[in-house]
Amino acid sequence: MNAVPITLAPGDGIGPEITQAVLRVLEAGGAEISPEIVEIGEAAYSKTCLDGISAQAWESIERTGVLLKGPTQIREGRGYLASTQALEIRLGLYASLQPCISYAPYIPSQFKKMDVIVIRENEEELYGDLEYRQTKNVCQGLKLISLPGTYQILRYAFDLARSCSRKKVTVLSKDKVMEFTDGYFHSLLEELAASYPELKYEHQSLDVGTALLTDHPENFDVIVIPSLYGDILSALITKVSFSKPGMSAYAALGKKHMLFEAAHDPAPALAGQNLANPSGMLLAAIYLLIHIHQHEAAERIHNAWLATLEAGIHTPDIFREEQSLHQVGTLEFANAIIPHLGMRPRHFQAVNYQQSDSDAFFAFKPKPPQTEIGERTLMGVDIFLDYPAHNPEKLAHKLKNLNAGVLDLELISNLGVLVWPEFIPETRISDHWHCRFMHQEPGLSISERDILDLLTELQAQGFDFIKTENLYAFGGNPAFSA
Repeated sequence: MNAVPITLAPGDGIGPEITQAVLRVLEAGGAEISPEIVEIGEAAYSKTCLDGISAQAWESIERTGVLLKGPTQIREGRGYLASTQALEIRLGLYASLQPCISYAPYIPSQFKKMDVIVIRENEEELYGDLEYRQTKNVCQGLKLISLPGTYQILRYAFDLARSCSRKKVTVLSKDKVMEFTDGYFHSLLEELAASYPELKYEHQSLDVGTALLTDHPENFDVIVIPSLYGDILSALITKVSFSKPGMSAYAALGKKHMLFEAAHDPAPALAGQNLANPSGMLLAAIYLLIHIHQHEAAERIHNAWLATLEAGIHTPDIFREEQSLHQVGTLEFANAIIPHLGMRPRHFQAVNYQQSDSDAFFAFKPKPPQTEIGERTLMGVDIFLDYPAHNPEKLAHKLKNLNAGVLDLELISNLGVLVWPEFIPETRISDHWHCRFMHQEPGLSISERDILDLLTELQAQGFDFIKTENLYAFGGNPAFSA
């Protein structure tokens, strides 16, 4: 077999030393790879790469299609972007996959039984980097969720569950609060689940589901979740399952490119001391081997790692006198794995990777055809004002007296709370006002000219409008929050 070219970014902090340890194990385990070392992280930031990714790295990733990445520092400041986020956005890495498994009693964990896969949508929601300061006191971030993106991530979750003989798919969202954005995850769940009759499925409110997960993780199997929620949940579940961050890895999937990464920070305080746990980076490399169809090497290395844990050979972060036998450093841990190559664990379930696992874990799921939801009709407009007064009734009086044509003021809210036509004096008021205008005759549509005339009138009367949002119905059904 010819060695497969891969892009390798050791990263920052402990990244170079755990990378060195992992490469030693990969070579001994029979991995046929040809790493191209590139700069991602602080070195690239220092060379004015705002995303922390060098031009050489982008060129290599585009050519190899596969990146094994160590932990990297995030440069703070305006204009800088986290390297992992930049990779996900630019390469179209639509899903992240993070297995969370308890290795008790050999590794400290709150639970003896936990084997959960968290699948997070990567491209949408609040990570679109669309934020605005609209008034002196109020900022806004746009949450964008699409039908094709939601369908794609849910379908991937169901296909993965089926291929890996999992039993249940759980969706976590806040659809009762965010009916249209998070609502996609709930409504499409019902539609897609019909094609997978052998799988159980459920939707849980994010807060309730998270509480249940941290109490009884054995009741969960495959979890699929929107981007921001998933980012938080992944960190939480990693802490619950491993107790130590050095044990975690994740993969990000796209149509042409794949990212495999140690899912922990670069721990600069430990750098250069031979104390770091390379397990997260090693697991990321194992997922990479599965993707490039080197299943025998992946299986051999994974089982050797499990056998090493069972043998009580542990790095300082997971060493416990009552359970561990030998405390070793980063490179010594790697060296300890090598004699276990060819062995299988006795307590843990041994892994058995096959050709089908590459398709199960890392196959791209195409986007569905456009769903027909009916004709779009313009029904009204939400206009947001920067207005310093704190009396909703006076503002409403001024707006009702505008020469607004066919449009009429229907409601006013402030920071998402209705303040007109009903107002509770205790409600906190800001300078950011949301004013909804609809046709004077309920149910009738309006035109864009009606909106332009209203904005002209607002400007003439001295109002400072900072944003507008058209209100549509699709197929006669209102497509905006009440």
